[in-house]
Amino acid sequence: MYRSKAAKLLVNTERCPKINRSADTKDSPLVSNPNSFSHLNSADTKDSPLVSNPNSFSHLNESWHSGIEKFPSLAIHKLSGTNLLPKKTSRMERVTIDPKDVHIKKYGKVHVFVANSTAGPMKIKNEDMVRVVLNIKRPENFINEIWPQSSYFALYDGQGGKTCAAYLKEHLHAYIFTDGDFPYKPKSALTNGFLKADKEFSKYAEEINDFSGSCALITLIIGNKCFVANTGDSKAILSTDFGQNVLALSKEHKPFNETEHMRILQNGGELKSNYIIDSSGFKIEKGSYKIMPGNIPISRSLGNIHAKLEKFGGNPKIHIPDPEIKSFKIRQNYDFILMCSFGILEKFSIKETVELVWRGIYECELENIQEKIANGISVLMNEAVSLRCEDNITVVLIGFKNLTGPFNKVSKNVCS
Repeated sequence: MYRSKAAKLLVNTERCPKINRSADTKDSPLVSNPNSFSHLNSADTKDSPLVSNPNSFSHLNESWHSGIEKFPSLAIHKLSGTNLLPKKTSRMERVTIDPKDVHIKKYGKVHVFVANSTAGPMKIKNEDMVRVVLNIKRPENFINEIWPQSSYFALYDGQGGKTCAAYLKEHLHAYIFTDGDFPYKPKSALTNGFLKADKEFSKYAEEINDFSGSCALITLIIGNKCFVANTGDSKAILSTDFGQNVLALSKEHKPFNETEHMRILQNGGELKSNYIIDSSGFKIEKGSYKIMPGNIPISRSLGNIHAKLEKFGGNPKIHIPDPEIKSFKIRQNYDFILMCSFGILEKFSIKETVELVWRGIYECELENIQEKIANGISVLMNEAVSLRCEDNITVVLIGFKNLTGPFNKVSKNVCS
């Protein structure tokens, strides 16, 4: 065991001649102007979409505005003359997005949405799933006369098979919408839904001897209030002011997350890392940090019963399904929320991710907004493919009024 100089984590190393994973993400929770989101601290919103509370955004004072997080680097010692940068490849055909799949439909605060997914250049199968519920039905316990227009967007990043992701696609939203706390306590309903889905799937997985798992990233919009719930390493990103400001709306549940790191160690878990020895005798750390038990790189997920259930050697206190949830009021200068699986995040920072989308929008010479947005998502996904991302690639874009406004009023130098 040693303390990693790159991430200050307590890590066990194992000699490994072949590495199958690439670098961890280099994201920062806030890469743009930290003052551009200062209004969120006093936003007039609450967990309930029906009641206001000026203190409801105090949680955003935490790590979101505390500075740049240091993420782990693969190389403890960079070798002279060795190129550790990702190499592009053209082995996979380009990802093509049909503009008809870009849905221009105003429903409440949502004006446009599109989802696209591919296996990626290094995977044979695509284990990711997406679920969209554009018109959430009025809950039976809702007593007011008018039910606000509400929608639900979910990205499930499957691991070790697609059984768990497919189960979540079919059931998780129903567990949330039928929870007794919905819609008056959305955060509680989201948490209860995640926990119930994990419990029910674990029973099913035991019966069929399935060890798959899945991350879950949810964007729930009720009226003008937005709730982002995340378990795992997918990420939601907010673009405002035509891409001039960028904010991460979720954290990655990995060992370099300080809270997760401490929780893992306090509950008896271990972190392991592979490494190789170069010709000069330097130790080169490779791949993601793996959490034991389970030997998986994420500390929160649904499913993965081999990492959770004691009968399989798991530890339910280390690998947990509990989501972290952020809430805010949707404002007029918000462009879109981008939900990305780790296939995107392993190669790009959140700022780079948003810039690639805007670049594709501005590069498209056609006037049709569907063509522009389709090209924006295509540019992002194809850039990830060309850099040989090692995971499935899934992107969901939820666009607000600011995105569908007149593009001729926006300087094309925004993303230069």
